[in-house]
Amino acid sequence: MALHHRRAVIARAGVPAEPPPDPEPLPTTWLLGVHDGNGQPHMVRHFESWLERPVPVIQDVIRRVSWDAIAMRTPFDQSVARGVRDYVNSHTNGRANWSMSMVPTPELQLYRQLFPGDDNLARLRMYENGATGAYNVHYRDLALNLERIGLRRAIFRVGYEWNLVSTWPWSFQGPFMSAAWTETWRQIVTTMRAATPTCQWEYDWNPTWGGYDNPTVLNAAWPGDDYVDVVGIDIYDRGGNYPCEDFVNRWHNWALSRLTKARSFARAHGKPLSIPEWGVWQTLCNDGQGGWGAGIDNPYYIEQMINWINANAQSTPIYYAVYFNEAGRHNIVPHPPYPADFSPYVSPNASAMFKSKLGG
Repeated sequence: MALHHRRAVIARAGVPAEPPPDPEPLPTTWLLGVHDGNGQPHMVRHFESWLERPVPVIQDVIRRVSWDAIAMRTPFDQSVARGVRDYVNSHTNGRANWSMSMVPTPELQLYRQLFPGDDNLARLRMYENGATGAYNVHYRDLALNLERIGLRRAIFRVGYEWNLVSTWPWSFQGPFMSAAWTETWRQIVTTMRAATPTCQWEYDWNPTWGGYDNPTVLNAAWPGDDYVDVVGIDIYDRGGNYPCEDFVNRWHNWALSRLTKARSFARAHGKPLSIPEWGVWQTLCNDGQGGWGAGIDNPYYIEQMINWINANAQSTPIYYAVYFNEAGRHNIVPHPPYPADFSPYVSPNASAMFKSKLGG
């Protein structure tokens, strides 16, 4: 399987792939990752101990509370980065998987004050500013601070879940903001690459499952092949108008089709596919009367996801997949000490299936 670092892409006809800049051998299969709270590498280590096998990818979040947080200038954010660094450096093929804001929440709040009552215009003007390079100093400092800390292998989910309209400060509201939004993305990648040319930075363009239902929006938000290393999809066991226990139809008629669309998009652009967030969804249930369904404790979803990843790992290829072990919603591994309002295993059947498929 041809995986890559930074600018390298999967070779296409007449276009050779750029070799990786480091001597470390690339993984020959997909990498397992876990998110288990923000700034808590010890929780990922706990998951790893439970699974009895290495988990080389640790996912964490770059806070969006300020530009200083995004740039990791604060002692708190640098402390989080050092914890992630220690985890990554203790693993063969270790990778940090950073969920990265394109802008902080206060920046959008500022533009909303400038353009009251028109959120789309506020966002457009904010990204027109970003497209000029006005925010590049913050992206540069992020790269330099991570390099100084000693974290040199990382995948950045720049503007993750961008298709969730009005959800995030960086949400892509529609094709009307295509030029400004995608140019801001290019500014981020270009700036970080230039600041730390010897680091193994990779950039993951990552909508949720719903993003792949609208090709017009997908294409409008695409920053260009030279600025994306990995194409991602977040996909949980929720979606479709299916009763809670209708595991089979929800998988075959809903989840599988979204994965197939994401795979096709990644292949069309010569990129590996990632699944930066996946998991059971315990807080929603559909009784068949409408709304989104959720599988609750759904071992079938776990089994089919892992089977699909394994089946496509070489041919697509699939780079990494991160199980989102969030307490009270997606977790299949308990958190010690476990909160009193949660049972030791929220999804015991899904947990058992995960360990039987991937455990050591």
